[in-house]
Amino acid sequence: MDSNIGYSSSEEDSCQNLQVGKRRRDDHTDMELLTCGKCETLLTTEAGFITCDCCGLLFCQDCSKLPKEVYRHLVVNNIASVTFNCKSCKRIQPTLKNIEDSMKALNISNEKRIRGNDTRISKLETDTTRRISQEIKKITG
Repeated sequence: MDSNIGYSSSEEDSCQNLQVGKRRRDDHTDMELLTCGKCETLLTTEAGFITCDCCGLLFCQDCSKLPKEVYRHLVVNNIASVTFNCKSCKRIQPTLKNIEDSMKALNISNEKRIRGNDTRISKLETDTTRRISQEIKKITG
């Protein structure tokens, strides 16, 4: 499944194509099971599940905090254009934005410093070559 919402009518493709989610092994069957990222309830194809676009964990309807009708509509219709972020990720997104902005500013600052250093190095190389040539002329004179 390419979307952030999972629902399937057959057991075969219910969880096999998912790349993210909270996973655990069934001790009796040694099969991989998908569980809700918050309450750890086993997720089934009948109930469906939704994936947080930020952390990638899967969530049941109760833990998604979406109204039941909205959740069901998203799951049944497999609507990928809707972004879902869990409560934890919503809390840290402003912090992540600040970090991203700071990193961009640092990157710009570093690029300017590197360009300045490149200019100074080039000037030093030119000056050094010129001085060496002058000294050689003095000696061979």
